[in-house]
Amino acid sequence: MLDTIAEGFFVVNFDGEIQKTNKTFQKFIGLDDEKIIGVHFEKVLNSLPSEVLEMLKNALICKKKQEDEFFWQEKSQWLRFTIYPFEEGLTGIFLDITESKIQEEKVKKSEYLLKAILNSTSDTNILVDTKGEILSFNRAAAENMKSLYQKEIQVGQNMIAEYGLPNTKKIFVKYFLTALSGREVATERLLTFPNNEQVWVNLRLFPVFNEKGEVWAVSLNYTNIDTLKRQHAKLEEIARLQSHTIRRPLTSILGLIDILDKNALNEENQKIIEYLKQSALELDMVIHEIVKNTEV
Repeated sequence: MLDTIAEGFFVVNFDGEIQKTNKTFQKFIGLDDEKIIGVHFEKVLNSLPSEVLEMLKNALICKKKQEDEFFWQEKSQWLRFTIYPFEEGLTGIFLDITESKIQEEKVKKSEYLLKAILNSTSDTNILVDTKGEILSFNRAAAENMKSLYQKEIQVGQNMIAEYGLPNTKKIFVKYFLTALSGREVATERLLTFPNNEQVWVNLRLFPVFNEKGEVWAVSLNYTNIDTLKRQHAKLEEIARLQSHTIRRPLTSILGLIDILDKNALNEENQKIIEYLKQSALELDMVIHEIVKNTEV
Protein backbone atom coordinates (compact mmCIF):
# COMPACT_ATOMS: atom_id res chain seq x y z
CA MET A 1 0.00 0.00 0.00
CA LEU A 2 2.83 2.40 0.88
CA ASP A 3 4.35 1.76 -2.54
CA THR A 4 1.24 3.14 -4.26
CA ILE A 5 1.13 6.56 -2.62
CA ALA A 6 2.62 9.70 -4.16
CA GLU A 7 4.42 10.68 -0.96
CA GLY A 8 7.90 9.46 -0.18
CA PHE A 9 7.92 7.46 3.06
CA PHE A 10 10.75 6.33 5.32
CA VAL A 11 11.28 5.24 8.92
CA VAL A 12 14.45 5.73 11.00
CA ASN A 13 15.19 4.44 14.50
CA PHE A 14 16.49 6.64 17.30
CA ASP A 15 20.05 5.83 16.16
CA GLY A 16 19.24 7.53 12.88
CA GLU A 17 19.35 4.32 10.82
CA ILE A 18 16.80 3.84 8.04
CA GLN A 19 14.44 0.93 8.80
CA LYS A 20 11.74 1.14 6.13
CA THR A 21 11.06 2.99 2.86
CA ASN A 22 8.59 2.89 -0.02
CA LYS A 23 9.24 2.90 -3.77
CA THR A 24 8.58 6.65 -4.10
CA PHE A 25 11.36 7.32 -1.61
CA GLN A 26 13.74 4.85 -3.32
CA LYS A 27 13.11 6.44 -6.71
CA PHE A 28 13.57 9.88 -5.22
CA ILE A 29 16.91 8.97 -3.65
CA GLY A 30 18.05 6.87 -6.59
CA LEU A 31 18.85 3.80 -4.44
CA ASP A 32 16.91 0.58 -3.89
CA ASP A 33 15.73 -0.67 -0.50
CA GLU A 34 18.60 -3.16 -0.02
CA LYS A 35 21.30 -0.47 -0.23
CA ILE A 36 19.78 1.95 2.31
CA ILE A 37 18.24 -0.23 5.04
CA GLY A 38 20.39 0.13 8.19
CA VAL A 39 22.30 3.11 6.74
CA HIS A 40 22.34 6.38 8.69
CA PHE A 41 19.99 8.97 7.22
CA GLU A 42 22.80 11.55 6.87
CA LYS A 43 24.54 9.33 4.30
CA VAL A 44 21.34 8.62 2.38
CA LEU A 45 19.89 12.14 2.43
CA ASN A 46 23.14 14.08 2.10
CA SER A 47 22.13 15.41 -1.34
CA LEU A 48 19.00 17.05 0.05
CA PRO A 49 18.91 20.60 1.40
CA SER A 50 20.71 20.84 4.73
CA GLU A 51 17.48 22.02 6.37
CA VAL A 52 16.01 18.52 5.94
CA LEU A 53 18.87 16.93 7.87
CA GLU A 54 18.49 19.54 10.59
CA MET A 55 14.79 18.71 10.87
CA LEU A 56 15.58 15.04 11.40
CA LYS A 57 18.27 15.79 13.96
CA ASN A 58 15.91 18.10 15.89
CA ALA A 59 13.13 15.51 15.79
CA LEU A 60 15.48 12.84 17.21
CA ILE A 61 16.45 15.17 20.06
CA CYS A 62 13.13 16.80 20.99
CA LYS A 63 10.86 13.98 19.74
CA LYS A 64 8.35 16.49 18.39
CA LYS A 65 6.69 16.79 15.00
CA GLN A 66 8.68 18.81 12.45
CA GLU A 67 7.26 20.25 9.22
CA ASP A 68 8.57 22.65 6.60
CA GLU A 69 8.99 23.32 2.86
CA PHE A 70 12.32 23.46 1.02
CA PHE A 71 13.60 24.19 -2.44
CA TRP A 72 15.93 21.49 -3.77
CA GLN A 73 18.33 23.48 -5.91
CA GLU A 74 19.91 20.43 -7.57
CA LYS A 75 16.63 19.24 -9.09
CA SER A 76 14.75 22.58 -9.07
CA GLN A 77 12.02 21.03 -6.93
CA TRP A 78 9.96 22.21 -4.00
CA LEU A 79 9.48 19.59 -1.29
CA ARG A 80 7.31 19.46 1.82
CA PHE A 81 8.81 17.37 4.65
CA THR A 82 6.93 16.18 7.72
CA ILE A 83 8.61 14.20 10.52
CA TYR A 84 6.46 12.28 13.05
CA PRO A 85 8.11 10.79 16.18
CA PHE A 86 6.75 7.47 17.45
CA GLU A 87 7.82 4.98 20.13
CA GLU A 88 10.56 3.32 18.04
CA GLY A 89 11.88 6.26 16.04
CA LEU A 90 10.75 8.72 13.36
CA THR A 91 8.47 8.48 10.36
CA GLY A 92 9.38 10.80 7.50
CA ILE A 93 7.00 11.81 4.72
CA PHE A 94 7.84 14.10 1.86
CA LEU A 95 5.88 15.33 -1.16
CA ASP A 96 6.93 17.05 -4.37
CA ILE A 97 4.93 20.30 -4.31
CA THR A 98 6.71 21.97 -7.25
CA GLU A 99 3.58 22.19 -9.40
CA SER A 100 1.49 23.70 -6.62
CA LYS A 101 4.28 26.19 -5.91
CA ILE A 102 4.33 27.20 -9.59
CA GLN A 103 0.56 27.70 -9.51
CA GLU A 104 0.85 29.58 -6.22
CA GLU A 105 3.43 31.88 -7.79
CA LYS A 106 1.12 32.51 -10.76
CA VAL A 107 -1.72 33.35 -8.39
CA LYS A 108 0.55 35.72 -6.46
CA LYS A 109 1.58 37.47 -9.67
CA SER A 110 -2.09 37.79 -10.64
CA GLU A 111 -2.89 39.17 -7.19
CA TYR A 112 -0.02 41.65 -7.42
CA LEU A 113 -1.21 42.75 -10.87
CA LEU A 114 -4.79 43.09 -9.67
CA LYS A 115 -3.65 45.00 -6.60
CA ALA A 116 -1.56 47.32 -8.78
CA ILE A 117 -4.58 48.00 -10.98
CA LEU A 118 -6.88 48.62 -8.01
CA ASN A 119 -4.32 50.88 -6.34
CA SER A 120 -4.04 52.96 -9.50
CA THR A 121 -7.65 54.15 -9.22
CA SER A 122 -9.19 56.72 -6.89
CA ASP A 123 -12.23 54.48 -6.43
CA THR A 124 -12.69 52.78 -3.07
CA ASN A 125 -12.60 48.98 -3.58
CA ILE A 126 -13.29 46.60 -0.67
CA LEU A 127 -13.74 42.82 -0.74
CA VAL A 128 -15.86 41.32 2.05
CA ASP A 129 -16.89 37.75 2.84
CA THR A 130 -20.47 36.50 3.16
CA LYS A 131 -20.59 37.67 6.78
CA GLY A 132 -19.52 41.19 5.82
CA GLU A 133 -15.98 40.86 7.18
CA ILE A 134 -13.30 42.69 5.20
CA LEU A 135 -10.95 40.41 3.24
CA SER A 136 -8.93 43.03 1.34
CA PHE A 137 -9.01 46.66 0.20
CA ASN A 138 -7.05 49.01 -2.04
CA ARG A 139 -4.98 52.07 -1.19
CA ALA A 140 -7.82 54.48 -1.99
CA ALA A 141 -10.07 52.64 0.48
CA ALA A 142 -7.47 53.04 3.24
CA GLU A 143 -7.04 56.75 2.51
CA ASN A 144 -10.76 57.52 2.08
CA MET A 145 -11.87 55.60 5.16
CA LYS A 146 -9.26 57.33 7.29
CA SER A 147 -10.41 60.73 6.01
CA LEU A 148 -14.17 60.13 6.16
CA TYR A 149 -14.41 57.88 9.24
CA GLN A 150 -11.30 58.97 11.16
CA LYS A 151 -10.24 55.33 11.58
CA GLU A 152 -7.89 52.78 10.02
CA ILE A 153 -9.59 50.17 7.86
CA GLN A 154 -8.32 46.65 8.65
CA VAL A 155 -8.81 43.11 7.40
CA GLY A 156 -11.27 41.29 9.66
CA GLN A 157 -13.40 44.34 10.47
CA ASN A 158 -17.10 43.96 9.80
CA MET A 159 -18.02 46.37 7.02
CA ILE A 160 -21.61 46.88 8.17
CA ALA A 161 -20.84 47.24 11.88
CA GLU A 162 -17.77 49.47 11.43
CA TYR A 163 -18.74 51.57 8.40
CA GLY A 164 -22.51 51.38 8.10
CA LEU A 165 -24.02 54.88 8.20
CA PRO A 166 -27.15 55.41 10.35
CA ASN A 167 -29.32 56.76 7.53
CA THR A 168 -28.29 54.14 4.95
CA LYS A 169 -27.45 51.00 6.96
CA LYS A 170 -30.77 49.26 6.25
CA ILE A 171 -30.64 49.86 2.51
CA PHE A 172 -26.97 48.78 2.44
CA VAL A 173 -27.88 45.48 4.13
CA LYS A 174 -30.61 45.01 1.52
CA TYR A 175 -28.14 45.59 -1.33
CA PHE A 176 -25.58 43.30 0.34
CA LEU A 177 -28.11 40.46 0.55
CA THR A 178 -29.01 41.05 -3.10
CA ALA A 179 -25.33 40.69 -4.07
CA LEU A 180 -25.12 37.49 -1.98
CA SER A 181 -28.02 36.14 -4.04
CA GLY A 182 -25.84 36.54 -7.14
CA ARG A 183 -27.10 39.85 -8.55
CA GLU A 184 -25.15 43.05 -9.10
CA VAL A 185 -26.46 46.24 -7.43
CA ALA A 186 -25.76 49.88 -8.34
CA THR A 187 -27.09 53.06 -6.76
CA GLU A 188 -26.26 56.76 -6.39
CA ARG A 189 -26.58 58.30 -2.95
CA LEU A 190 -25.68 61.44 -1.02
CA LEU A 191 -23.91 60.15 2.10
CA THR A 192 -23.16 62.05 5.29
CA PHE A 193 -19.99 60.68 6.89
CA PRO A 194 -18.83 60.83 10.53
CA ASN A 195 -16.52 63.77 9.69
CA ASN A 196 -19.72 65.66 8.67
CA GLU A 197 -18.68 65.68 5.01
CA GLN A 198 -21.48 65.11 2.51
CA VAL A 199 -20.45 63.29 -0.66
CA TRP A 200 -22.36 61.91 -3.63
CA VAL A 201 -21.16 58.36 -4.38
CA ASN A 202 -21.96 55.71 -6.94
CA LEU A 203 -22.08 52.48 -4.93
CA ARG A 204 -21.81 49.14 -6.74
CA LEU A 205 -21.86 45.68 -5.19
CA PHE A 206 -20.65 42.71 -7.25
CA PRO A 207 -21.06 39.05 -6.27
CA VAL A 208 -17.78 37.11 -6.43
CA PHE A 209 -18.18 33.46 -7.41
CA ASN A 210 -15.94 30.45 -6.70
CA GLU A 211 -15.21 27.61 -9.13
CA LYS A 212 -18.48 25.91 -8.11
CA GLY A 213 -20.51 28.98 -9.06
CA GLU A 214 -21.25 29.85 -5.44
CA VAL A 215 -21.02 33.39 -4.07
CA TRP A 216 -18.13 33.41 -1.60
CA ALA A 217 -17.54 37.17 -1.36
CA VAL A 218 -18.90 40.59 -2.37
CA SER A 219 -16.85 43.34 -4.01
CA LEU A 220 -17.81 46.88 -2.97
CA ASN A 221 -16.94 49.79 -5.26
CA TYR A 222 -17.45 53.41 -4.19
CA THR A 223 -16.93 56.08 -6.87
CA ASN A 224 -16.94 59.72 -5.77
CA ILE A 225 -19.36 61.46 -8.14
CA ASP A 226 -19.76 64.58 -6.02
CA THR A 227 -18.15 66.92 -8.58
CA LEU A 228 -20.18 65.38 -11.39
CA LYS A 229 -23.42 65.70 -9.43
CA ARG A 230 -22.72 69.36 -8.66
CA GLN A 231 -21.96 69.99 -12.33
CA HIS A 232 -25.29 68.35 -13.20
CA ALA A 233 -27.01 70.62 -10.68
CA LYS A 234 -25.46 73.66 -12.39
CA LEU A 235 -26.58 72.39 -15.78
CA GLU A 236 -30.09 71.92 -14.44
CA GLU A 237 -30.04 75.49 -13.16
CA ILE A 238 -28.89 76.70 -16.58
CA ALA A 239 -31.70 74.75 -18.21
CA ARG A 240 -34.21 76.29 -15.81
CA LEU A 241 -32.94 79.80 -16.52
CA GLN A 242 -32.97 79.17 -20.26
CA SER A 243 -36.44 77.68 -20.31
CA HIS A 244 -38.11 80.23 -18.01
CA THR A 245 -36.09 83.39 -17.44
CA ILE A 246 -34.80 83.93 -20.99
CA ARG A 247 -37.50 82.34 -23.14
CA ARG A 248 -40.28 84.36 -21.48
CA PRO A 249 -39.16 87.79 -22.80
CA LEU A 250 -38.13 86.21 -26.11
CA THR A 251 -41.64 84.81 -26.50
CA SER A 252 -43.02 88.31 -25.77
CA ILE A 253 -40.79 89.80 -28.46
CA LEU A 254 -41.98 87.26 -31.02
CA GLY A 255 -45.57 87.96 -30.04
CA LEU A 256 -45.13 91.72 -30.45
CA ILE A 257 -43.54 91.22 -33.87
CA ASP A 258 -46.52 89.15 -35.00
CA ILE A 259 -49.10 91.79 -33.99
CA LEU A 260 -47.29 94.68 -35.62
CA ASP A 261 -49.23 96.19 -38.51
CA LYS A 262 -46.65 95.66 -41.20
CA ASN A 263 -48.86 97.54 -43.70
CA ALA A 264 -48.24 100.73 -41.75
CA LEU A 265 -44.47 100.34 -42.17
CA ASN A 266 -42.46 101.30 -45.16
CA GLU A 267 -40.61 98.62 -47.11
CA GLU A 268 -37.29 99.23 -45.30
CA ASN A 269 -38.85 98.90 -41.82
CA GLN A 270 -40.72 95.78 -42.90
CA LYS A 271 -37.39 94.18 -43.85
CA ILE A 272 -35.92 95.19 -40.47
CA ILE A 273 -38.87 93.62 -38.62
CA GLU A 274 -38.52 90.44 -40.71
CA TYR A 275 -34.79 90.20 -39.88
CA LEU A 276 -35.61 90.78 -36.19
CA LYS A 277 -38.18 87.98 -36.25
CA GLN A 278 -35.79 85.61 -37.99
CA SER A 279 -33.04 86.35 -35.45
CA ALA A 280 -35.46 85.86 -32.55
CA LEU A 281 -36.57 82.49 -33.97
CA GLU A 282 -32.94 81.39 -34.38
CA LEU A 283 -32.24 82.40 -30.78
CA ASP A 284 -35.30 80.45 -29.66
CA MET A 285 -33.98 77.34 -31.46
CA VAL A 286 -30.58 77.73 -29.76
CA ILE A 287 -32.22 78.01 -26.34
CA HIS A 288 -34.35 74.95 -27.11
CA GLU A 289 -31.22 72.89 -27.93
CA ILE A 290 -29.44 74.09 -24.76
CA VAL A 291 -32.41 73.06 -22.63
CA LYS A 292 -32.63 69.69 -24.39
CA ASN A 293 -28.90 68.93 -23.91
CA THR A 294 -28.80 69.99 -20.26
CA GLU A 295 -31.74 67.87 -19.11
CA VAL A 296 -30.48 65.34 -16.52
